[in-house]
Amino acid sequence: MGTAATRAKQKWNEGHYTVVRAAMDPELAAGLKKRCKDEGVSVASVITGLVMGHLGTEAPPPKGKPPKKAPGSRGQRNRELWRHIVAIEEICGSEEEYMCNIPENLQGSIRYENAENSVERMLSAIEELKEAYPEGGR
Repeated sequence: MGTAATRAKQKWNEGHYTVVRAAMDPELAAGLKKRCKDEGVSVASVITGLVMGHLGTEAPPPKGKPPKKAPGSRGQRNRELWRHIVAIEEICGSEEEYMCNIPENLQGSIRYENAENSVERMLSAIEELKEAYPEGGR
């Protein structure tokens, strides 16, 4: 039957698109598919463009998620920032753990150096972020 993601995509497509079938010469269809593949575009987008040209309509703006609104109040922004600080602290802890698990003979390697640099920068960023909304202001 397919994965849950495939089924969800099919359900979304059924709710937002209409299937239009067209029969055409096999050579013409093969040429269309090949050119679309070479150009990295979908056959559906090419056909949609042709239909819009035929109807004299403009392309609708691309659909996407609306941008997430910033929290409205200072308290909401404070809580949101601290939620991100906690997440960064968890990432930093994992990076420190990774760094500690690097064998001693490889502690002069670029991987160790990169991990050390990441931890140092995250700790610095955490301290800077904490200054924006001191814990007393929570």
